[in-house]
Amino acid sequence: MKQHPFLPRFQRGVTLIELMVAMAITLFLVAAAAYVYLGTRETQRAIDANASNTEVGNFALQLIGQEIMKAGSYPVTVPQFGSSDQKVTSYADATNNWSTAPVLASAYQNFLFGCEGAKFDPSTGSCENSVDKAPDSIVINHFTNESLNMQLNNGDGDRTDCTGAIVDKDTVNNLRHGRANTSTSTSPDTPSQPLFVSNRYTIIGNRQVEVEKATVITSSLGCNGNGASGSEPGNALDIYQPLLNGIVDMQVTYGVFSATTDTGSRVPDKFYTAYDLNNSLGSIEVDVGIRRISVPPWSRIAAVRICLMTKSIGGNPKIADKTGALRSYVNCQEQTQTQEANDTSLYKRFVRIFPVRNRLNQVF
Repeated sequence: MKQHPFLPRFQRGVTLIELMVAMAITLFLVAAAAYVYLGTRETQRAIDANASNTEVGNFALQLIGQEIMKAGSYPVTVPQFGSSDQKVTSYADATNNWSTAPVLASAYQNFLFGCEGAKFDPSTGSCENSVDKAPDSIVINHFTNESLNMQLNNGDGDRTDCTGAIVDKDTVNNLRHGRANTSTSTSPDTPSQPLFVSNRYTIIGNRQVEVEKATVITSSLGCNGNGASGSEPGNALDIYQPLLNGIVDMQVTYGVFSATTDTGSRVPDKFYTAYDLNNSLGSIEVDVGIRRISVPPWSRIAAVRICLMTKSIGGNPKIADKTGALRSYVNCQEQTQTQEANDTSLYKRFVRIFPVRNRLNQVF
């Protein structure tokens, strides 16, 4: 049989070299695609971590700032007064205007109080041992607005503390509710006096949280209120409820005015730490009309400066640095910190100054 002249004698395949070249090109394309994917994923993680830091920091400042701007408030309109009530002319009077009420610690007789580098202990009304560069604590006190409760048509209104607990569990508020005095007893929804609210904020360390199915150790902004624990010494529970994860530091300074006349400026002259107000700064004599009274440091606060430091939680948001330089950030002590080589977290600082708009004292 004669072979057709246009048909090949045999079919020819690829050589080993050609196969290896094709495989190398394919592997290169796969590696390039994987590199682009991983880089995009790390970039998105960094964006998400930065956005989360921003959201947490801003929300925490808003939360604390709203409380600071209520510090020292006492409603102008009060539903009713009992026979044992006294005229309120200062914040100390407002906290102890029942003859049978226990004498509160000084931290609760001021509209603001703080601890530098230490946690505030509600059970004693004082600061624990201070640690250098440790987070600060702040105590914010005010009274409920019963008129607001009525407007909201809500039995609780603003009678809850930062943990959501109703503050009438406090012994002092039991007296204000009229429960300890039958002659002034009223409905539980209508206290005979505005109720005392005390919120204490600090940083809770070494908390375990679940992130992306992994256990992560972080710090949180924590709060303790007198709704669940009370405010008088001996009855408070030293339990801080975590509010926001990823906040590793809080530093607080207080703007204090030095005007000595009732027409003088109430603009703060300088910002001091809690240690300064508790130990170094003394009272000043202030003219109020024809009188001259002594005003302690905590009653001269006109503004509060809050600095919060957030740290990203979980994941690995660090993008490779081709220069090999380590990243750094500025902390709340205005110091530049260089991150460890194995620290891939993102840090972000938030600073804001809040005016004290409602402080109740005799020199306002």
